[in-house]
Amino acid sequence: MKRNLISFLLVWVFTLSAAFAQTNINPANFAKTKNGALKAWILLKDKGNEQVFLAKPEALLSPRAIQRRQLRVPNHPLIDFSDLPVAHEYVRKIKNQVQRIRVVSKWLNAVSVEASTQALDRIAQWPFVLRIDPIAVGRPLPRPEIRELPRFLPKSQTHGDSLPYGLSLKQVNLINVPYLHSKGLYGTGVIILMLDDGVNLLYKHEALKKVKILATHDFIHGDNAIDDSGIKAYEGWHGTMTLSVIAGYTPETLIGPAFDASFILAKTEVDQFERPIEEDYWVAGLEWGDSLGADIVSSSLGYIDWYTPADMNGETAKTTIAADKAVEKGILVFNSAGNEGENAEHNTLIAPADGKKVLAVAAVDRNGVRASFSSVGPSADGRIKPDIAAMGVSVVIANSKDSTGFSYGSGTSFSCPLAAGGAALLLEAFPSASPELMTEALKNTASQAKAPDNLLGWGIIDLKKAYAYLDSAVVRIDTTAGHLVVSPSAPNPANEYTQFSYAVKYPSVAEINIFNALGQKVTSLGKHIRQANNLIKERLETRRLASGVYFARIVIRELESGHVFRKTLRFTVLH
Repeated sequence: MKRNLISFLLVWVFTLSAAFAQTNINPANFAKTKNGALKAWILLKDKGNEQVFLAKPEALLSPRAIQRRQLRVPNHPLIDFSDLPVAHEYVRKIKNQVQRIRVVSKWLNAVSVEASTQALDRIAQWPFVLRIDPIAVGRPLPRPEIRELPRFLPKSQTHGDSLPYGLSLKQVNLINVPYLHSKGLYGTGVIILMLDDGVNLLYKHEALKKVKILATHDFIHGDNAIDDSGIKAYEGWHGTMTLSVIAGYTPETLIGPAFDASFILAKTEVDQFERPIEEDYWVAGLEWGDSLGADIVSSSLGYIDWYTPADMNGETAKTTIAADKAVEKGILVFNSAGNEGENAEHNTLIAPADGKKVLAVAAVDRNGVRASFSSVGPSADGRIKPDIAAMGVSVVIANSKDSTGFSYGSGTSFSCPLAAGGAALLLEAFPSASPELMTEALKNTASQAKAPDNLLGWGIIDLKKAYAYLDSAVVRIDTTAGHLVVSPSAPNPANEYTQFSYAVKYPSVAEINIFNALGQKVTSLGKHIRQANNLIKERLETRRLASGVYFARIVIRELESGHVFRKTLRFTVLH
């Protein structure tokens, strides 16, 4: 009798557990496909035999991604649990139960699927499954206001300090882009990931002819074509405009901040018929950009339909979690704050702008006055948001409908790429600056840094002041950590402003020699006596050097002890 009672209790407990598990899968909480399948994230507890990969970063990361992490986050592990692939056996088992696997995310250790309620109930019982979350269906920002310019524009004679910006002078001048352009900083060598819809007329519009594209991928259709051909018609209006703001180059009309940067274009949004986009494509695009070594992310997309203001806490949305993870891996992430600011009675942020490490970009007009549509904070957990601001009203953009037309556009969709492009110039000058230091520089030198608020955050960025801030940050190098501490050469590739910064722990004789790639000495910056704990900046004359790779070898001999210490820096000269 006792055995039968125990058996009955076990059956009852099992049945009750199954019932409770099923109540977690409430179809009303899930976005659905046309045939009624539920869209869900299946989060996993582990990654199987993860130890196999922990000692092999080259098997998980591209050389460019490894270089970025070593340079920008040297105190973090090169790889961690999030970099390991999702266990193949788990994915295979899930695939046999669902209608479709949409995305596999290593960072989230999750698989997004389309499946029946019954299938998700079964999967929820598996021992390696942590939980099942609904796919959060989002939407693009409310469509920016677009006002077309006359088809044939008169040539503008409006110039900045260095280039014929024409009609775009206001938008770049407000954040002091011309100052950095005058230093020869154009974003060269920096890789920017754009998360958007497609790009129409990529190789036809005159403003985009010189854009350097490293890679493209369409996460909606699963191919590498991001143009507007065939079934993809109308999927390139927004991406065309945001790319032109950051990288366009048409003298006398539109010059973007980072027109010489390299770009990775991920199409993660479908916007024909106002079809909503899903967060899983955004996450997949971000992980893909990391694998290719992206330095900066510019995202003019956002997610709010599924969420409430209380969810904008930096910990709920999948895009927010992934965006903060990207920053931890050395990527600087910019996201539009949102265009939801009219008559706001609460925070109107869009994910992932609520991220704790994401730079949410608000919009102002040419006079620096906040745009009424620009989303406001604070985040649900009380942090100041947005973070920074740039011009987002009547921004000059490439027209996505023809190859020579230009328009005025308004929205945080355009303030975001302006800010991200400006950061690319700073990163070119200070390639070892971590995302944390870059964020600090942008915020602490912005227009209202002394009194940040939840309308514009720390205010309109000032690239001239941010450059000085980063330049002086080298003063904080700690010589207690070593007898010779060296900051990487900047800018790199070298120009007439390139310099080497270093400090010594004790009074020393210092000598810098320059060698070419063959190890031949080509020039010397001479020998000098250097005092302890002073920042020394040595400027390099590059006009007499041919284009190529060079090495600067810094050697010091301490005057008292006679000890000798050496450091070697690699840099590139381009003419």
